[in-house]
Amino acid sequence: MDYAALDAAAATFAAAARQAMHDEREAVRTADAATVAALDERFAYTERQFLMAGGLPGRKYFKHCLQAPGLYTGYAPKTLPGVYDAVSAGDWKTANEQAGIAATRIEAAAKFLQGERTLTVESH
Repeated sequence: MDYAALDAAAATFAAAARQAMHDEREAVRTADAATVAALDERFAYTERQFLMAGGLPGRKYFKHCLQAPGLYTGYAPKTLPGVYDAVSAGDWKTANEQAGIAATRIEAAAKFLQGERTLTVESH
């Protein structure tokens, strides 16, 4: 299992989030209402960047790549559910594919926070 893309995407997202929070603090400090409003909207819609149009493998109705109820946990959540489910089943090919998809969505969220991207949902 190769987690390098996920690690890199998480670092990119963390940097984008830190910068966005810094930008908002600065906009509040300088009373730049337009920038505060634009950043607040980005914060509100960033979560949508983690959605996959095709959903999780075998569970197309669960679209979030970062969290979803576990297969056998009722509503208790699992983190990176596509990766978790595939690893639990010993399906390394799917696990690596899901890790790549999650990394792509995390990178999209980072770009969205940075204002480089408009609101989208992954087509997988």
